[in-house]
Amino acid sequence: MLGCVVRSNGACYGGRRGATADTASTTPALDDLEHVVRVVLAIIVAILLAWTWYTTQLPRQRPATDIKIEATAENIERGRYLAVNVLQCVDCHSE
Repeated sequence: MLGCVVRSNGACYGGRRGATADTASTTPALDDLEHVVRVVLAIIVAILLAWTWYTTQLPRQRPATDIKIEATAENIERGRYLAVNVLQCVDCHSE
């Protein structure tokens, strides 16, 4: 038996949990299959967790609202002040 020490009571130590000398895995192919199944299940769980986090935690993007602003001299000057002095948009968004 692979990886199993049989004691006097017939129990298999060092192998799979709860296995006895009669039920211990003797073929490496079964161990490989178990490993592949566990890896695939772990990947599926990881994908489900990522999808759950994405759908519950990230904000939803909405279309831009249709806002109408009067184009007065005061509003234009306020926008220029915000873009140039406060937000400094011109530093990156100019030629």
